[in-house]
Amino acid sequence: MEDPSVGGPHILVSIAHIDHVAVAIACADRRAQGIGIDVERFRTDRVIERFGLSESERRSLDGLAARARADHVARMWCAKEAVSKALGTGLFPLGGPSALTVERLDEWGARLRVHVAESPEYGARWFEAATARNGDVVLATAVARCRGDE
Repeated sequence: MEDPSVGGPHILVSIAHIDHVAVAIACADRRAQGIGIDVERFRTDRVIERFGLSESERRSLDGLAARARADHVARMWCAKEAVSKALGTGLFPLGGPSALTVERLDEWGARLRVHVAESPEYGARWFEAATARNGDVVLATAVARCRGDE
């Protein structure tokens, strides 16, 4: 299947869906280099944590109660997915989930900074991601930082 995106001159669009939930984001800012959105189901098992987060990311969540930890894991994973969509690559062409490192910018995990590992094709970049959770649905959006803003 082709990348599910549309756009035009200076219009960036990203879409995502799970089950019966669909989300989209659009941006007409000429300074934006890319945008991405992802939606996931909230899970309390630790599969995503073990597979999708680095050891240092997992350590950054130490001390959180189990449900709060699961919430942060879901937000971090969703942010990684949104960033990979903003880059137009998906996670695995970048080198998998470990190629993206998430840092929390607030205690709730609603604002995250996602660093993309240095690569010949993409260089080193970072994105800010915004996340939200409503019941068992987690959402993240990511906008590329303009080179001058890095």
